[in-house]
Amino acid sequence: MIFSKVDFIICIAFLAVLILVGNWQNYSAKNAKQFLVSEQKTGYFALTATLVMTTINTGLLLSFSSLGYCVGLWSLSLPLIFLLGLMFYTLTVAKYWRHYDQMTAAHYFVDRFGKKIAGLSATILFIAMIGFSAVYIKSLALIFKSICNIPIDILSIIITITVLLIVFRGGLKSVIRTDILSLFGMLLLLFAMAYGIYFMPVNNYSPVSLSVGVSLLSPAYVFSLFILTVFSYILSPSYSQKLVAAKTPLIAKRAVFLAAILIYIIYAIGIAICYMLKLKGISIYSSDTVFPEAMALSLSTGWLGLGYGILFSIGATTLTSAWTGMVSLLPLMFNVNFSHRTSSMICFCAGSSLVIAVYGIDSLLEKIILANIPIVALSFALLGGIYWEKTSNAGVSISIVNGCIGAGLCYWYFGEKLMYTWYWAVYVVPLIFLSGILGSILFPDKEFNENNDRIKLIV
Repeated sequence: MIFSKVDFIICIAFLAVLILVGNWQNYSAKNAKQFLVSEQKTGYFALTATLVMTTINTGLLLSFSSLGYCVGLWSLSLPLIFLLGLMFYTLTVAKYWRHYDQMTAAHYFVDRFGKKIAGLSATILFIAMIGFSAVYIKSLALIFKSICNIPIDILSIIITITVLLIVFRGGLKSVIRTDILSLFGMLLLLFAMAYGIYFMPVNNYSPVSLSVGVSLLSPAYVFSLFILTVFSYILSPSYSQKLVAAKTPLIAKRAVFLAAILIYIIYAIGIAICYMLKLKGISIYSSDTVFPEAMALSLSTGWLGLGYGILFSIGATTLTSAWTGMVSLLPLMFNVNFSHRTSSMICFCAGSSLVIAVYGIDSLLEKIILANIPIVALSFALLGGIYWEKTSNAGVSISIVNGCIGAGLCYWYFGEKLMYTWYWAVYVVPLIFLSGILGSILFPDKEFNENNDRIKLIV
């Protein structure tokens, strides 16, 4: 890949613009509400853009697009997990979060189950978000490794520091601004790539048939990911935080619905681009580099530099959303008010993610899926707490333990080759809800009054 000086200058210039946009007319957030929910003034367009960019990340973009090259059109079934999963989110919790008016899903557990369950849920979500953030950092490092001779670890450090510059002072307000710019940039990049590849000459190469694609990407695997996505996104700290930032509950619900459609379209275009690359007869030896290779082949000098800048912005916006979501969890984890230490807290979140990215990430898609284990384990706690008044602390605790241990055993025993996600989705997820219901019936709780004192048994 030839990355010219012009490309380098344009890439750096775009990153500078990204940082300036994130900090334009920004003053340091004076309290946690300003930093985390932007004073609850986010409109429909801005909320939709930031929800889209929270979901779109370089790890999945690389993984999904590579499947377009290797599996063919059947890989378009994968983005459906987000379309249908977020539709479920819209129907179940989107409007609720704005009505509830707290900063993340974990804050709900304080009022519903008390500080112990809330602290446990916040810790679980924080650990999962570290895993996601580490994957995002590693995927960005892999992308930029193809154009510069810098070790992966050093690249990861540079990326983390650069992303911190975007969000350090303004919090969610900065995130939303950069998300809007990144959304337009990403659409421009995808259409430019599609245009360039469409007009490339064709070599002799047989397309991947639907039957071969299905054999390579099992429908059972796709279905299992859909189930896991449904029960993980309802607990996403980044999503609940941003929905609380909406001006009204109706804006929150409509924004999630539109975001679900746009997310499917964007991932589908990425898959189609790499599928066209296959049809053109282009040979690529590593699935991890399909999308960067498609960029190099389809974009001219200058455009390539802009493309890499836009790729960075895609990863950066997802990271900033994850880190601000993690910041909202720390007070619940340690039962301490950090409202005036948001800058220090986001540096801690970024540093923790960087360490895991350097020492703990080897496979992008696998680690993204694994990070969902603790989140899915909380699904009964959230839905049961909202929709069933008899949900008890004991039932929630039992369901969380079963969810974590069950998914862990599936991964340990079946692994990737035997498709552990199927057993996790089909057996462990129902177990989470059944054990939570049974535990709540056998070990009923006492309700909380306004002072969180237990006053009477739920019959």
